[in-house]
Amino acid sequence: MPSVGLYVTNETSGDLTVIDAATLTTVTTIPLGKRPRGIAASPDGSRLYVALSGSPAAPPGVDEKTLPPPDRSADGIGVVDLQAAKLLKVLPSGPDPEQVAVSPDGQRVYVANEDAAQASIVDVESGKIVETYKIGAEPEGVSVEPSSGRVWVTSEQDGAVFVIDLKTRRGPGPSRSFPTAPRRTCPRKQARR
Repeated sequence: MPSVGLYVTNETSGDLTVIDAATLTTVTTIPLGKRPRGIAASPDGSRLYVALSGSPAAPPGVDEKTLPPPDRSADGIGVVDLQAAKLLKVLPSGPDPEQVAVSPDGQRVYVANEDAAQASIVDVESGKIVETYKIGAEPEGVSVEPSSGRVWVTSEQDGAVFVIDLKTRRGPGPSRSFPTAPRRTCPRKQARR
């Protein structure tokens, strides 16, 4: 594998392309499963977690009533070993995972479940969903605020960002409404100067 890799999920071909960031050449392509979407690295950089969705693609303008039913057996979080360049296993995710984030200690994966309007928390070691939270319609992005133990989940359809406090197990409550469809968040402390 390259010393600096760019990892690209390919939703229609069901795989992951590994690109050497220095030369911009493809190193390998790893088969994953249906509709790989969101991707996040483990804190030590040895693994990738990839949202795999069995829901049919529904781009804007498509009448969803004309789509085939979702294949829920294809929903999951693919665990990719970067050294071996292969899919190790698929963790449960809840329905239609869109995006993922990984806890700072690497023990949990947080999942935005688009069709179910929920967020799921997956324990990496046991391979089980340990908690779910109702979120606004069409949750898209999910991120972890490392210093506070909060998880932020966007709701595209509701135009809101929801916060789950992992220390108190409270939430989610909308933190803020937006006039447009929020997709992703990036909580970070302000750098000191």
